[in-house]
Amino acid sequence: MLIEIFLPLLMGGALLAGGGEALVRGSAGTARRLGLAPVVIGVLLIGFGTSTPELLTSVEAARLGAPDIALGNALGSNTCNVLLIGGLAAIIAPMTVHKDAFRFDLWIAVTVAVTLALAMVAGPLTPMLGALFLLSLAVYALVALSVGASSAGGPQDTGAHGDEIAPVLWRSLAIALVGLVAALLGARLFVEGAVEIARLFDVSEAVIGASIVAVGTSLPELATSIMAARRGQSELALGNIIGSNIFNILGVIGATLMVGEIAPSSEALLRDLPAMLAATAALVVVILVLGRMSRAIGIALLAGYGLYLAVML
Repeated sequence: MLIEIFLPLLMGGALLAGGGEALVRGSAGTARRLGLAPVVIGVLLIGFGTSTPELLTSVEAARLGAPDIALGNALGSNTCNVLLIGGLAAIIAPMTVHKDAFRFDLWIAVTVAVTLALAMVAGPLTPMLGALFLLSLAVYALVALSVGASSAGGPQDTGAHGDEIAPVLWRSLAIALVGLVAALLGARLFVEGAVEIARLFDVSEAVIGASIVAVGTSLPELATSIMAARRGQSELALGNIIGSNIFNILGVIGATLMVGEIAPSSEALLRDLPAMLAATAALVVVILVLGRMSRAIGIALLAGYGLYLAVML
């Protein structure tokens, strides 16, 4: 019985992680061939790409009648991105932060987080709000792409002849497509397993969404940020976190609301939302005030995530 319940969860998590990584590799390869700036690759392509599991999982959860998992997943993932992923990346490979590179995107992340908080306090989250979020995401993506392309120059050549770019582009796109299919299947398995666990152990769906599902769907962000930090690419490591947080609110919650209205639970309002806002504030302090991600800061971030889990459980 337990094996039958946990097996879909484990299989779904593995497919989400593997599919998300393939999606990131394909997206990043495409971005490089098109000549996008490193910050755009980190924030827009990798950040958005690694949030695809959150998107698929939350939409599937809402479709299966588990809106608390859908909302808890998005809120919990943002908290996890900053405190767990940012903390581990800083401990493994401390980073110096170039403030100006992240200033615009960071304030976008703060703005959308505050907007979501006000909407949750005001009442049920409606499909109209979801449409507004998705429209805002499209505008932000277009601006980021335009600025990133103009600052980077042009498409990168792969050899002596320009026509060699096309095969590489197609290969990158194929990898991204395989990753998307794997993430789709993984999202369904993961949600089904999480719902069954919640019912078996009489744990609220909000807790499952903000813990197991949030961490599971954040595995691609974890792998990407740690790898980037080890290579000294702070723009990719932190850009991934910022871009993912923006996408989780505008894209994930926006698309989820198109499935149906969500009335935030008391757990989401009193626990998950304050935790997400606190994590966002911590990110602002680390990047714009401290200007570095030291091991001490990483330990403090991990301690904050441990406190969040202790309060949750």
